[in-house]
Amino acid sequence: LRLRVESTAADSAYPLSVEIFLGGEASPDQGETFIVALNYNTPQADRDVLIGLPDGTTSGSIVATAIDADGNTSEFSAPVSFGLPDDVFADGFESPF
Repeated sequence: LRLRVESTAADSAYPLSVEIFLGGEASPDQGETFIVALNYNTPQADRDVLIGLPDGTTSGSIVATAIDADGNTSEFSAPVSFGLPDDVFADGFESPF
């Protein structure tokens, strides 16, 4: 997943902490389950991240919010939907012997 914080140094006190959440089932655009926090030290920085999902999660959405060094918090990002294809587990290796 590639993340980019669009806030400039004039609009936010760096460093920023970006918190990633699993969206809720009833409200996919709101964070329900915390996943990870990432730090951004410079404005306009792109970052490739690998996000580990909670055990048993196969579909849903991911949302993020940013908190600057002064404690100001952004609104949640637009949700990014995901779903693992059914054929990921089609090989039968997931069954106990």
